[in-house]
Amino acid sequence: MMVEPSHKIRSILGIDNTSDPTRVGLKRGGGIFLTEADNVDVDNEGMPHRRKGYAELLLSGDIHSLWSDGKKLCLFVQGTEFKRLNTDHTVTVLITDIDPTDRMCYVAVNNIVYFSNSSIIGYVTGGLPYPFPDPHQTFKQRMIGGNILEYYNNRLYAAYGNTIYFSDATVPTRMDKRKNAIPLPGRITMMKAVLNGIFVSTEDQVSFMEGGDPLQFTYRDVSNVPAIEGTAITVEEENIGRGEKGKAVYWLTELGVYRGLPGGMITQMQDGLFSIEDIDSGMAILKDDHGYQQYLAICPIIPGVGGISGDVRIPKLAAMGD
Repeated sequence: MMVEPSHKIRSILGIDNTSDPTRVGLKRGGGIFLTEADNVDVDNEGMPHRRKGYAELLLSGDIHSLWSDGKKLCLFVQGTEFKRLNTDHTVTVLITDIDPTDRMCYVAVNNIVYFSNSSIIGYVTGGLPYPFPDPHQTFKQRMIGGNILEYYNNRLYAAYGNTIYFSDATVPTRMDKRKNAIPLPGRITMMKAVLNGIFVSTEDQVSFMEGGDPLQFTYRDVSNVPAIEGTAITVEEENIGRGEKGKAVYWLTELGVYRGLPGGMITQMQDGLFSIEDIDSGMAILKDDHGYQQYLAICPIIPGVGGISGDVRIPKLAAMGD
């Protein structure tokens, strides 16, 4: 005798770790949420697949602040040295005698990558590091760094503690001594730009600074759920509204992943069914895998608590031809 299934599962919708596991059932259209998934990708049709790829150990030791353009340039900190990983897997030392506990941040602008921690700031071009020059002009000084860098509307922005500093327009390496800072009410954990403004998170909330000139920004609080430091990433998307292409921002919070769009619009991803606790920092990766993109947030293990990793599917921005 043939037994007919009581339910037909047509697609996997993601992970739901907030609902009662006994109540995670079929949704409209035959889709279902999982309570747990390990090393699994879900395609655009909602079908699960074992995650492709494998890991090959290239370096080990006290390594952090890894950044790559996904092509030729890969930067990181190992011990007291700032290094470049070459395409043949050899290593080139770029700067020595840096604080081994101070996390480096980066922002890429065309063929230049700006880098900074709380002590130094500079840029890499042609695979080599350069310091910011002294401007030797009245009321001008070298741009300072911080724990987060961003580039928006021809200016370099640096978050240091609870203050955002900004460079002169079109000259990212210098700033005006008279007007160069935006104070915020708490330590800054995210700063990511879209078409017409910058999403900024403190330890208490996320705000949107709208406008082109930092001296004329308008401010609006958009969420009382702060971003986890290091987990924000900018993505070029095929549709950010009305069929338009442009930048979107993804970031991780204790209530899951959020997506930010121009104008300060935000969306809580995964229907708000995914949450984490006791995570205060992490890193973000944009994975490009044959037809789709994924936002990956990886957070460190905290003693006695555990760690977390998760991903969100992003429509791939691509053009196909004969």
